[in-house]
Amino acid sequence: MSTPLTDLFENGSDSQLAGDLVKRISAAHGNGVDVSELSEEEQVVMCVYMSHGVIGNGGFRYLFEHKPEGDPDFALTLHAFEVIGCWEAADALRDSLAAFPSSRPPSNLEKRLKQYSRYLKKVGWPTPEDHRFFAVMDEVDQRLAN
Repeated sequence: MSTPLTDLFENGSDSQLAGDLVKRISAAHGNGVDVSELSEEEQVVMCVYMSHGVIGNGGFRYLFEHKPEGDPDFALTLHAFEVIGCWEAADALRDSLAAFPSSRPPSNLEKRLKQYSRYLKKVGWPTPEDHRFFAVMDEVDQRLAN
């Protein structure tokens, strides 16, 4: 049974609150949610929470290894970081997307990874954008919970 949201608002951590909201959204819409079919509020929670965890585990390289359902060019994810007002995270994502022609990752995963690998060879890993994102991860949690 889920913890009541009022309890999470009063006693839970920012990450507990966000994690519980993700579980509730997934339960309401089914696993493998197409984020483009969610309300803007749900999109923000799902896009920020999911990308935050992925980037935190392996930087933008890991993010670009994923093909989020309904957000193939990560435009909804970028918008979500802007909506919560985490400009540093949004800028790091925007700058990472700039590694691709027209700042749009190819939908073909193999092409996407090949293009991003070229960028990694130039700047190394973790990238400067990874470091910028890692530096604001706690702020992302806090802003998402707010």
